[in-house]
Amino acid sequence: MKKVLIAAAALSLTFGSSCTKQTSTLPPVTDTVYIDSNAGKVPIDTSTTISGIRDIRINPWGTASASITVNRNSGLEQKVSMMISGVPENAMAKFSSESGYTSFNTTLMIEAMFLKRGTYPLTVASKTEKGKTTDYTINLTVDTLTTKESNAMLYSSLSNPLSSKDTTTDSVLYTTTYIYNNIAESQLYLRSLLLAYNDLTSKRYVSYSATTSYHIKINFDSETGMLTIPDQLIEGRTITNGNMATFTVKGEGKIDLKKNMAEILYTTSYDDGTGIVTQSYKLVTPLL
Repeated sequence: MKKVLIAAAALSLTFGSSCTKQTSTLPPVTDTVYIDSNAGKVPIDTSTTISGIRDIRINPWGTASASITVNRNSGLEQKVSMMISGVPENAMAKFSSESGYTSFNTTLMIEAMFLKRGTYPLTVASKTEKGKTTDYTINLTVDTLTTKESNAMLYSSLSNPLSSKDTTTDSVLYTTTYIYNNIAESQLYLRSLLLAYNDLTSKRYVSYSATTSYHIKINFDSETGMLTIPDQLIEGRTITNGNMATFTVKGEGKIDLKKNMAEILYTTSYDDGTGIVTQSYKLVTPLL
């Protein structure tokens, strides 16, 4: 009888020890009844929708727009605020009306300021007084322009004539330089560019060509806004007396949208009979 009681007690101790060990490794119990699956999220307000959403094509330097309507599908009239995100650098986007009471019309206006060709996804959304509508994705596609198209864009944007300035004093030295667009060659040219200026004698050399009105080549990159005068030899002639000299000319600049100006820093070199003379000037003109 004692043996039976001892065995039963031992069995009880062993079983209790085993249960305690298993219970300590069980995962905590989570009550899923009260979990809010939408916690931390802004609910979608289906009482409004946006129509007129479409992809937009634009030039690297240009503007485009899309007409949009914010519709009230149900419920009471409420105020809606428009938003756009994902706009690339060197571009601006805004709505003609950033908010209004449903239903109302607005225009999405986009301005590209030298964008590289490609497709940029933008997100258009609206926030209502109750919540936020579904987001809409549109593609902003920047077209590739031919050289002829880029040249025409620049030519129509610059004010003629252009002025040459002293780079040290920023004073204007010459104001009768013109830009021409040779459509047959798909090439821009500068005519009568200041090549050399003598402060003591006020002697000015300007670019000259006896056979054509096109003098100095200039290139424009519509994706970056850069302007380049490639390294070239050009004949120069003094405004008075008609003295001739051969010049090396080169330069680089850009369209400065903040200043609303086109600016090019260019350098000229020539032999004045005593040695090589090198001078630098800045060519400027406002944008139309």
